[in-house]
Amino acid sequence: DSRKGDVLAVTGGRSALDGVDRWQTPVMPGDLFTPVVNLCAVDQRRTVIRSNPEVTGRGVGFNTVIETAQKAGYKGDLPRSPDLYSGRFRAPLSHAVNALYLIGNDGRNVQISSVRQVGTTKKNLVMVNAPSPEESRREILPRESAHLVAALPPFRYDERSRKTSVNVRLPENTGHFSAVMGRYFTVFVWVGFDAPDEAVYKKKGVAAALGKACAALAGEVYDRAEENRRKAVRERREQEVPAEQDS
Repeated sequence: DSRKGDVLAVTGGRSALDGVDRWQTPVMPGDLFTPVVNLCAVDQRRTVIRSNPEVTGRGVGFNTVIETAQKAGYKGDLPRSPDLYSGRFRAPLSHAVNALYLIGNDGRNVQISSVRQVGTTKKNLVMVNAPSPEESRREILPRESAHLVAALPPFRYDERSRKTSVNVRLPENTGHFSAVMGRYFTVFVWVGFDAPDEAVYKKKGVAAALGKACAALAGEVYDRAEENRRKAVRERREQEVPAEQDS
């Protein structure tokens, strides 16, 4: 839910039977960390080098980037080296998602909750996470700066549809990550392999196919959610009109 940060639905992985919460799997965020670096630079009125977050980051410094990253949803230790700026450190995928969502939501303090339950087809729970307390919508990142950064790579904004999209390949062959963010819904998709094999990724066309599939899946899920929302709005209005006529 783009407005509240609640998880409306989650699916994926091999099977709920294995009990693996892949949102908590450590990955290298790579380009998914670039918006945090850019946010610091924009807030300090420094030049953003679009193609080189390491150069951008050096102008800002470790302390500022780490402090901003923690505000944006990252937890745990972050490296005090150029690996920080390039996103070549390990963090749960959910932390990268939190930071992206927060920036895409103009710096408002609304966190994407972790997956709360995973169950089998027989409705037996194999994993339960305690729900996080609801966050207020107070601003914790500079809203003007977050708005500007949401127009920089890896974000892509479509004026016509008013949708923001992301599609990047994660380092170390951990797969592709895509996101579609709109007024009502935000969809995050990861496509890859549980056991990354460099040989597989080096095969011609594999990386491109994963990227295309990931972006297409995120777009399809978003479009279906939006279509169902509009249908529900129409049905509600149709029900309200007769009620007004009767009264």
